[in-house]
Amino acid sequence: ERFRPCWLTLGPDGAIYIADMYRGVVQDSPHMSPYLREISIAREMVLPIHKGRIWRIVPERFERGSAPTFSSATSQELIAFLANPSGWWRDQAQMHLVEGNRREAIPGLIKMARRHESHLARLHALWTLEGLRFDQPEKLLFALTDPHPEVAAASIRVIGSLGLPQEGLASELERLCGLKSLPNQVALQILLTSGDLSNEKSQRFTIIEKVMTSRFADPLMRDAAISSLGGEEAKFLVYLGSRDRPGFAIFAEALAQAASSDSADQIEILLSYLEDIAAESEVFRSLVTGIEMGVTKSKERLSLRKEPSLLTSIPELAEWFTWPGHEISLAKPSASELRPLKPRERVQFSRGRQVYLATCVACHGNDGLGMKLVAPPLAGSDWVLGSDERLARVLFHGLNGPITVSGRRYASPEVQPMMPPLATLDNKDTAAVLTYIRREWGNTADPISTSRVGRLRIEAQGRTIPWTEAELAPYESIGSLTQNEE
Repeated sequence: ERFRPCWLTLGPDGAIYIADMYRGVVQDSPHMSPYLREISIAREMVLPIHKGRIWRIVPERFERGSAPTFSSATSQELIAFLANPSGWWRDQAQMHLVEGNRREAIPGLIKMARRHESHLARLHALWTLEGLRFDQPEKLLFALTDPHPEVAAASIRVIGSLGLPQEGLASELERLCGLKSLPNQVALQILLTSGDLSNEKSQRFTIIEKVMTSRFADPLMRDAAISSLGGEEAKFLVYLGSRDRPGFAIFAEALAQAASSDSADQIEILLSYLEDIAAESEVFRSLVTGIEMGVTKSKERLSLRKEPSLLTSIPELAEWFTWPGHEISLAKPSASELRPLKPRERVQFSRGRQVYLATCVACHGNDGLGMKLVAPPLAGSDWVLGSDERLARVLFHGLNGPITVSGRRYASPEVQPMMPPLATLDNKDTAAVLTYIRREWGNTADPISTSRVGRLRIEAQGRTIPWTEAELAPYESIGSLTQNEE
C-alpha cells in the first residue's frame, strides 16, 4: 500500500531502477476527500515517512556484463555502442563522440544512419552527426524517407539544424508531403519546421495545406500548424478557402482566434473572408466565435479603417470594433424572443466552447448530438435546459446510468455506464462550459454565473461518488439563477 514509484530508468548494468517514495499518503491534506482520510487513518497509512527506497530489478540468474571504459574507447568502438540495446550505453557513446569531437567517426556514422538494421542506432547516428556539426547536410537527405517515422522526423530537425539552405529544405518538405502514406510523426515535424522557413510565404502555405488537408480533425496537428503561421493566420484562411472536411470548422475557429488576437489588419482580412462563407454554415458560426474569442482579450475596442458591411448583421461582434462614422444601435428583443447574452456572458460562452472542445467533445460530439456507444445528446436535452442545480452536480461528481434524456432511455451498451466527474474544472470553467452547452445547438437556457457554480459546489460538498438519476430527481425542477446574482 505504501509503494509509490515516481521514477523508472535503465541502469548501465541492464537492471531496472525504480525510485519509490514509500509513503502511505501523498495527497495534500486540504484536498483529501473524507473517504481517503478515513481509509488512511483506519489502515495506519499516515506513518512512517522519510523512508524512501530504490529498487533494483533484474531477471533471475542475472549476470552483470563487463562495462567498457568509454573514455579510452576508439571511435569505431563508440560507433558500435550506438547500437547497444541499453539506452545508457548509447547515450554515453554519443556523448563521448560529440564532446571528444571525434570527426574521424563521421563516415562510419553516415554509414550507420543509412544502413543499420536498428532504428535506434540510425537515430543516434543522426544526432551524433548533428552534435559534430557535420557541414554537408545534403548528404543526409536519404534519412528523410527512412522507414521508421521517428528517424525520418528527427532527420528533418537534424538537416535543418546543420544548415541546409532553406530553399532546399522547403523543397524537400514539399516532396515529403506528396508521399502517399505520410506518418503522423513526420507530418507533425514538417508542420513545426515549416514555421522556421523564411522563403516565399506561398510555399510555406502549400506545405502546411498539404499536411493538414487530411488532418483538420487532429488537435495536435491544428496547434502545430497555427504555431507555424506566425501572424499570417488570416491570410492562410483566405489561401485555404472553405473546406468541407471533418474538423475544418474547428481549425478555422482556432485560426480566427489567433488572428483576431494579433492585429486589426488580420481582422479586416477575416471579415472580408467571412463575406464569402454561407451565414448558415458551421464554418461561419465557428469563425464568428473565433473572432469574438480573439477580440475579447483586448481591453479596448479595435479600430478598423473602414466600415465592414458584414458586421451590421452580426451585432454581437460589431460592439467590439470602431470605424469612421460608426453608429450602431442594438434592437431590444421582444419578451417572446431569447434574451441576447450580455458582453461578459458572450466572453463566458466563448471560453466555454474552448473547455467543451478540450473536455467534452470526444463523448458528446461537436454538434452536441452525442456519440454512439459513448454518451447521450446535449442538444435539446432536458438535463441541459432544465435545473442548473441538477446539471452542475453531474459535472461535480459524475453520473451513473441508466438515464432518461428528453423521454428516451439510455443505458449500457448504447452509452457508457458512467459519466466521470469533471472535478478538475474550477468554478470559472465549470460555469463557462455550462453556459456554452445551454446556449449552443439551438438550446435556449439561461447562462450560469461563476458565483452560482461556487454556491452549488459548496451545497454539494461531501459527495464522493457519482450520482444516479433517482438521487438527482429532487433537483429536477429547481429554478436557475443567472448572472444577475453577481
